[in-house]
Amino acid sequence: MTAEPALSPAADDLVATVNLQLGPRPKLKNIPRMAAALDTVVVLLMEKEDAATLVARWEATGVAVLHVDYGIRRDGDHAAIVEATAEAVAARLAAGRRVHIHCAAGLHRTGRVAYASLRRLGLSRDDAIAEIRRIRPVTGDAVATLVAKDSGSVEP
Repeated sequence: MTAEPALSPAADDLVATVNLQLGPRPKLKNIPRMAAALDTVVVLLMEKEDAATLVARWEATGVAVLHVDYGIRRDGDHAAIVEATAEAVAARLAAGRRVHIHCAAGLHRTGRVAYASLRRLGLSRDDAIAEIRRIRPVTGDAVATLVAKDSGSVEP
């Protein structure tokens, strides 16, 4: 029997303390059930994606809501948005809060913010991608592709 590869010290600490969930836009009827297990939800939806309806439903549950409207930037540079959001998420995770991040599909916006947050908590590139894959494999695969291409301001 082969031994499991050791995680970096930061990752060992993270596994014991992080309560991170990732996913696509939830159905409105599922939000109350989801909120019962959360402290904070990060909504990465644009207004044209009917963000207001989702934000209002989350707020009605009493969970803390951080709504970040990515918008469409002509220059394609979302670095400042990702950095500010990741900083807020990392602080909540470090404080032991249970955080759920979602955009429309739960892939690229969600993945970028999750990756940048985990990197801020001290995980290496590989450990951050592995943690995201553990939480939601399809999002982890999307992040791995973004990191490999080094596109879209993925690195903190």
